[in-house]
Amino acid sequence: MTVSAYIREGITSLRSTRVRTGLTTLGIIIGVLSITLVMSLGEGAKRTIANQITSLDKGIIIVKPGGVDQQAALSSYNPFSIASTSTLTERDLHSINDLKVTSAAAPLMFINGSVKFNNHTAKYAPIIATSPEFADLLKLKLASGQFVSNETNRDTVVLGHEAALDVLGNDQVRGQVIQVKGRPHTVIGVLDQTMAPINAIGVNLDRSAFINLDDGKSFNQGIAQISQLIMRASNPTTTSQTAAAIDGLLLKNHDGERDFSVIEGKDVAENTNAFYNIIV
Repeated sequence: MTVSAYIREGITSLRSTRVRTGLTTLGIIIGVLSITLVMSLGEGAKRTIANQITSLDKGIIIVKPGGVDQQAALSSYNPFSIASTSTLTERDLHSINDLKVTSAAAPLMFINGSVKFNNHTAKYAPIIATSPEFADLLKLKLASGQFVSNETNRDTVVLGHEAALDVLGNDQVRGQVIQVKGRPHTVIGVLDQTMAPINAIGVNLDRSAFINLDDGKSFNQGIAQISQLIMRASNPTTTSQTAAAIDGLLLKNHDGERDFSVIEGKDVAENTNAFYNIIV
């Protein structure tokens, strides 16, 4: 048979099974579109975080639980990453500060619980216990009030813009008392809208509620279960050396167990699409 004969026979076969041919074609189209979409999301997230890191001061370093191999599967934008067990402790934070190679360092401790006011509950609102340096490191601006500090009372809270709207209906809410994990907290500030649900720490800051670290520890029997550490090198031109020094320090703290990852700001975005690659 000639090539043209094979082609005619193939077309005839396809026409005789139109339903099966149509379903097969549709399946191929959906598969290709799905892979393209997932890859585009990964690249988009990567570019977004790269731009965010660029907008921050140089020298940003992030410490996360899990070794480098684990971080490849549990990236900064993986929605399950903040739920992973962490071996980072308050001792690690103090040791980094004592090393005097950073100009600022802040912990992130995620608290499971709700943010409520009467019958209104903030949707998807992470509760983050942290320190005042966090706002400086991420260049967060306030629409009103102040960020958490070492001087503020324990039962105080700062709301992201969308969290304030969800719970209280507007962003002029200073002085209102809301329930954070079932305990009364006075709102002392509201963040400006960041419009960055995808970011270096993997949390939607606009929907978050922020309390100070001592308050967070009170929800966990006085223990700081730190999920991430974010810091800025004192000398941005030696960020790699600073990261290496922090890595060595934490390795001693953890008895030689590399159950953490020290990531320079320039490398954070490189890991953000790992989650999408796993899905594909």
